[in-house]
Amino acid sequence: MLLLALAAPAAAATKPGLQWVSATEGYFTLPVAQRVHYTANGKTVAADGWGMGLRAVGDGDGLSRTAGLQFERYTVSNGAAGVNGTFYLFDFLIGGEYVSPVRNNKPLRFTAGALADLGMSDTSFYVTPVLTAGLLYQKNVYDTAPGGFALTLYYRLASLDLENAAGKAGTVRPALGVRLGYTFEGFWRKR
Repeated sequence: MLLLALAAPAAAATKPGLQWVSATEGYFTLPVAQRVHYTANGKTVAADGWGMGLRAVGDGDGLSRTAGLQFERYTVSNGAAGVNGTFYLFDFLIGGEYVSPVRNNKPLRFTAGALADLGMSDTSFYVTPVLTAGLLYQKNVYDTAPGGFALTLYYRLASLDLENAAGKAGTVRPALGVRLGYTFEGFWRKR
């Protein structure tokens, strides 16, 4: 009987023949005032960037795990620095995110997160922390699972030393950015 009592919660958490798919956010990124420093000539230039990503989100309010993949493209064009080209960042993000509960049937929810960014650019690998804070507009205020439009500010805390930043070795400075996305609610699916 003791074994049956211990096995009951685990059996109730899963449904036979079904598997839970957690909420997912698809988003676009826009780094603001991104700067790249080239050590060979001592110049710091502006870079225009954009990106997109896909991220698994927690299924309720409070603190939950999150992970995602992100791609960013940067264009640098500065004749005085002798730089003209593009470079790419491929990131795997993993960490935790807090989603505030629905309050007084209001559609806006607050989010905050701390992530580790494990990434690569050409032959350079890097690890940097990223902090996020944002708002989630949830149409269905009676559902605790997040779902709807999200506007998030993020900040990459460390510089990235790249061997190929548009053709030359450079350091991508820490940057503030904006992320605009949509969170799709989780659902059950057949195994």
